[in-house]
Amino acid sequence: MSENENNTNFTTISKNELSKWSFRDLIGIGMISLSVGLLIAISIISFRIVSKLDSNAEKFKDIQELFGILLPLIGTWVGTVLAYYFSKDNFVAANQSVRDLVKHITSTEEKLQELMVSDVMRKPENFPYFLVDDFEAFEQCKIQELINYMIDHKADRLPILKKGTLSFVFLLYQTTLEKFQIDYVKLKIHLKDNITTTKLDDLTIKDMFDSDFQLMKDIQRLIKDKKFLPVTATLEEVRQLMLDNDICQDTFITKTGNKDEKVEGWITNNLIIEKTELFNKAGK
Repeated sequence: MSENENNTNFTTISKNELSKWSFRDLIGIGMISLSVGLLIAISIISFRIVSKLDSNAEKFKDIQELFGILLPLIGTWVGTVLAYYFSKDNFVAANQSVRDLVKHITSTEEKLQELMVSDVMRKPENFPYFLVDDFEAFEQCKIQELINYMIDHKADRLPILKKGTLSFVFLLYQTTLEKFQIDYVKLKIHLKDNITTTKLDDLTIKDMFDSDFQLMKDIQRLIKDKKFLPVTATLEEVRQLMLDNDICQDTFITKTGNKDEKVEGWITNNLIIEKTELFNKAGK
């Protein structure tokens, strides 16, 4: 490599390195350098004066008092200037972070509003469900058999649909069913009429409904009031619906939003989280 090429590279690197320095950095280095220079200058002048007047106690005392005045003054001045520029920069950075966060949240909500449920929902042919003739038939289902069905289909939640119409009947969570069984064995919950002779494998959905199992009562109430969304809804509408329901984090989609219609799709909280995380990664 020639000498000219070396000089060119050196000049380029120097300019690149210089461009990395911000105004705040230059102010900080300048103030520190100026302060050190002033202290050195005052020290040299004072040393020369003291060396000539070392026998004059009064003048030596005056120099000490001068140092006592100048040093705090210089320190206060430097600290004030640095604090102004550094705090201003931090304030700007904090404001920018808040603006970025608001922009990021707004952007995610806007993207969810643009995404239709029909494009992302799980359709009945793509998720396991359990068919019953009607709600009364569902109540007669044995809990352990439903748990086994969920285990066989690797599902932690199971929609119960009506035969023929595929309309919604109920939604079961495996953890809820297992908790009922455990609490029943531990005598933490009681069946209707305080019956204690029912075997674990013989417990039915109706036994659970009629018991004092509070969690299931809450789920029954929420599902009874559960709102369904039409296929024209957006993913943001689903998210808002889930925010109002902290127990059952699922939304079922029908043609017009009528719960008696065929279930066209199913959206879980996991799907909302997955889409939100994808938007977050894309925004970084």
